[in-house]
Amino acid sequence: MGSTTRFRRYNPARQRPPAATITATPPPETVTKTIASNPPKPTNAELNLPPDQGGAVLFQTPSGRTACDVRATTVSCGVDFTIATPNLYGSCPANGITLRPDGSWEWVCGNIGGNRTFTPLTYGIPYRALNWRVMVTTEGTTFTNLTTGRGLTVSAEGMRVP
Repeated sequence: MGSTTRFRRYNPARQRPPAATITATPPPETVTKTIASNPPKPTNAELNLPPDQGGAVLFQTPSGRTACDVRATTVSCGVDFTIATPNLYGSCPANGITLRPDGSWEWVCGNIGGNRTFTPLTYGIPYRALNWRVMVTTEGTTFTNLTTGRGLTVSAEGMRVP
């Protein structure tokens, strides 16, 4: 037949009380952060572009019209401009720009390529190159310095400060 299970009631006069369970909670962790005044913050969605052995991040846009050399203190881009640009050094139409962390920039004339390899980027993906946020779209490539929050957008049609 079936088995019967008997339960006993706790009787303090006849039995010891059940052992107490003690749970230790660790103290809360203290985190201290230093935040500069209003710089853009890197996001987890940014893809990091590591520098080469010379300390530069080299990339080109999907259109192939812009190639850039990103360093901690400057961004230099060679651009196949479709607009008239100023003549530099008397006879060289500007074919690029150099941007500094403070947002200042200048037209440049020269060859950024040489025998270096440029990583092709994809439109619409946010990237991080050293201390710069880089966003490449069909309208242009936007650079923002993560310390100062300053930057610009460059494209074949020119450039603008956001």
